[in-house]
Amino acid sequence: MKPSGACVQLLKTLRIIIVAVMLPPEVVAMLLYMRSLKTCALSLCIPFLAFTPVFLILTGWLILGEGLNRWGILGIFFISGGSYFLGLGPNRRGFLEPFKALAREAGARMMLLVAALYSVTAALFKLAILHSDPVFFGVAYPLTFTGVMLAGYPLSRERSLPPFSRLAWWLATGFCFALSSLSLAGGAKLAPISYLVAVKRLSLLLSVILGGMWLKERPILPRLFATTLMCLGVALITLKG
Repeated sequence: MKPSGACVQLLKTLRIIIVAVMLPPEVVAMLLYMRSLKTCALSLCIPFLAFTPVFLILTGWLILGEGLNRWGILGIFFISGGSYFLGLGPNRRGFLEPFKALAREAGARMMLLVAALYSVTAALFKLAILHSDPVFFGVAYPLTFTGVMLAGYPLSRERSLPPFSRLAWWLATGFCFALSSLSLAGGAKLAPISYLVAVKRLSLLLSVILGGMWLKERPILPRLFATTLMCLGVALITLKG
């Protein structure tokens, strides 16, 4: 049975409203993210991105009504903890150093706010997916966001672009981003968004593997501990969540 014209129009209006609500925090999060990277050491700010799925436990419940069992929540904390440890970098000065930096580093506080904002936009992203087609919204929303960011480009102080000799890298990066966006949109219909974003943090595992193979990054044991935590978290979500 096809939906009536009124229902179709209502869905379109709802999607427009969700996108309109999503865009401001998404833009603010991106600008804060870039500002944080410019003003703060990576090892002090990047670990806070691991808290996005933790915040999603609350925002997913408030916006989507998604309830998680204790095993799923434990899995999220395992993955976030592993992501946090991986984000500390090779010159770590203690596991609590990023938290100590919150008191003195504005960039660290910005990144924690970015994690909170992304938990809101991720929940809204799934809400839009539930009232749309994953492929359509997985393509339409990134294009809309890109258009908004480009519209603000003339206001930027630094307007230099990388050389077009790197066009192949641009295309490869764009293809990977598009595939990631479509995968996230498709998965949003199948699982709680907090699980999805937590498992998405496994991308750091690839960074560790590539860093060890190509860049000979050390030490290995702290990274091994972090990756073990993340794998345990995925297992808990898959088998018990």
